[in-house]
Amino acid sequence: MDCLICGEGDYVEMHHVKHIRKGEAKGFNKVMQSLNRKQIPVCRDCHMKIHRGEYDGISLSKLVSLNKS
Repeated sequence: MDCLICGEGDYVEMHHVKHIRKGEAKGFNKVMQSLNRKQIPVCRDCHMKIHRGEYDGISLSKLVSLNKS
């Protein structure tokens, strides 16, 4: 799987677009909530840019939609 941002194929990680708030769900609901998380494959460099606030490309939510197609 390649990075959806830059196309790099090495050191790809999954970035979770929306995090799960702690304490919202319990038991089976928590498991189902974690399975439905929106995530995209990104390389380590792009992932670090996202978390440092340096990523300024296409919206990550739009990337999730493009990845599903």
